[in-house]
Amino acid sequence: MISNSQVLNILSNGKPEPKNKKWYGEPNLGSYYGKEEINAVNKVLRDSKHWSNGFGPNSSEITTFEKDFANYCNVKYSIAVSNNGDGFDMVLSTLNLTTKDEIIAPSINFKAWHMALHRYRCKMVFCDIDINTMNIDLTDLEKKITSKTRLICPVHMGGIACDVDKIDILAKKYSKKYGTKICVVYDSARAAGVNYKKSKVGNGGLCEIFSFHGAKLMTTFGEGGMITTNNKSLWNKLKEMQSYGGEYSWGLNYRMSKVEAAFGIEQLKRLDEMNNKRIRVAKRRISNLKGLKNIILPSNPDYSQSIYYLFPILVDTDWGYKERNYIIETLEKKYDIVCSIPKFINKRWKFISQNYGIPELKNTEDFYNRVFCPIIHPLLNKKQELFISSAIINTINQITFLK
Repeated sequence: MISNSQVLNILSNGKPEPKNKKWYGEPNLGSYYGKEEINAVNKVLRDSKHWSNGFGPNSSEITTFEKDFANYCNVKYSIAVSNNGDGFDMVLSTLNLTTKDEIIAPSINFKAWHMALHRYRCKMVFCDIDINTMNIDLTDLEKKITSKTRLICPVHMGGIACDVDKIDILAKKYSKKYGTKICVVYDSARAAGVNYKKSKVGNGGLCEIFSFHGAKLMTTFGEGGMITTNNKSLWNKLKEMQSYGGEYSWGLNYRMSKVEAAFGIEQLKRLDEMNNKRIRVAKRRISNLKGLKNIILPSNPDYSQSIYYLFPILVDTDWGYKERNYIIETLEKKYDIVCSIPKFINKRWKFISQNYGIPELKNTEDFYNRVFCPIIHPLLNKKQELFISSAIINTINQITFLK
C-alpha cells in the first residue's frame, strides 16, 4: 500500500492531466483507437462516395465483422445489430411470450432490458446477486424457477463472467422437470473478451448479446451490438428481422452500418490487448490499496479472470451507506473523480419501480449501499493511478479520523 507520507506528497502535486475534466467511473470512451480504425473508416467513406456504391446495408464490412466476432467467441453465428437493447428486443420477439410467463433477471443492471421486457407484460421475477461477482446468485436463481419460468436473463456485470455452465444446467434441469422450455439469454453488454474457464463468453444459453456503445470494452463508432448463438433457427429468424423481415416475416431496421462495422473489425483486433491493459491497471491499483482498512477490494472466482469493466470497491460491513456516500462525495468534490454505482434499477428509475415494485433482495440491497467504482481505463498511466489511489486512501483515512 502507498504510505501516508507518499499519499500527501502525491496529492500536493495536484491532479494530473486532464486536470479540468471529471474522471468518470465509466469513461465516455471505454476503449481506445488509433490509425487503424481511422484508416478503416476513411476507406469506407472513400469507397462509398460514388452513387453506385453508397452505404448499402449488405456490405462486406458487416459480413466480415460478424464472421470475425463469431470466430473470436468460438460460436457458429453472429448478427451485427444497432445496439444491445435492440438485439434483446429482437430475441424476445422470437420467443412467443405471454402475460402468464415468468422472466428471471437480476436488479443490478442498466434498465435497457427491463424496458424491452415491459412491452411483453410478462411477470418479472427478480433474482439476487453474488456480492463478490455482481452476477446472478445461483442459489436464489434455483429457488425462483417455477413451472411458469420461460426465460432467465443473467448479466455478465462488471468484467467477471457468470458461471455459464451451471446456469445452463439449471435451465435444462427444470425444462425437463416442468416439460416447458426455459431459455437463457445472457446480457453480455460489458463482456466483450471476458474469459469463462478457458474460453471467451459468447457461447452460453440460447444466445448472448453484446454492446459496442462508446463506454464499453470495445466500440463500433459509439453505438452498435452483436448477438452470438449456436442456434441456426434463431440466426435465420434474426437475420430476416434485422432488415425489415425480408419477404415473408416481420422486422424493422436493426442493422449496423458499414462504417460502424469497419471500425469494429479493427477494435476487435486490439480487444485482448485493451483488456489485458485493464487487468494491469487493476492489479496496480490493488497493490496500491492492499492493506487499507475498511474496504474490500475486487477478487476473482476460480472460473473467470475479471477484465475490470468496473473496479468495484465495497466499504466494510462495519461501515455502510453513510460512509460510502461520504467517499463518493469527497472524491468528486475534492478530486473530480466521479464514481459509478451499479444501478439497483428498481430504486434508480421510477418507471421500473412503478411497474415492477421494489423486490426484497438482501445481497442486492447490501451491495448497492456499500459499493463505489472509481475510474478504470486501459490507458490510465502510473501517475494518474497514483493520484486516484492516493485520493481514495486520503478520503478513507479522513473517515477513520472522524470516527
